[in-house]
Amino acid sequence: MNFLYQMARLSGDSRWIDREYLNIADRLVDYIQQEDGLFKTVVRDSKKPPAEDPQNGLHRINDDLNSLGLLSAFHVTGNHKYLNAIEKYINAAFDIFKSDGGFDASRASIPIVLNILHETEGILECPAVTPEKTELAFRKLLSAQSDGKTNRRMNGGIIEEEGRNFVCARSSCYALIVLLKICAGVGGTLSATPFSIKRPLASDFAMQVQL
Repeated sequence: MNFLYQMARLSGDSRWIDREYLNIADRLVDYIQQEDGLFKTVVRDSKKPPAEDPQNGLHRINDDLNSLGLLSAFHVTGNHKYLNAIEKYINAAFDIFKSDGGFDASRASIPIVLNILHETEGILECPAVTPEKTELAFRKLLSAQSDGKTNRRMNGGIIEEEGRNFVCARSSCYALIVLLKICAGVGGTLSATPFSIKRPLASDFAMQVQL
């Protein structure tokens, strides 16, 4: 969803964030987010989670940036149901927050949660989230970096699972997104920063089709 949001921002074309875009946001809230606040895989026909989790609970908190997509939808529409869904997700994450700063078996969830906390600063207030817990999560993420001893090319990458010695591109990319924002002040990469956009005229669309 955030890809479409960025396309609208860069192109100035609101069709990237029209009805189809909001359909995705609505499906996330209405079907994929569960009562406990977490996002889960659902069966297409029933729109319910399967009896057995296909990921065996490994990525309970890793929402694959769905929360960032919902924040984008909030900025597009002003509809607080998307913001409420994010708050519900954050509360669910901190309900199972561990004393060592992690959330579940996969460290991929840490930068995901830190990212949405950063993006909603000043917009959402979640009592369960404290500076101490946020710092613990940040330190846990940094401690997951590879020292490069196994393979120097992995130096600095994120080791996704406890007890493993190889880095994961997914977790490393998630970490880069949030570390650039928090540590370097670079917020343009996968961000839900609000922007103004003018909806194109039908004549403009016709001209683009002809071209």
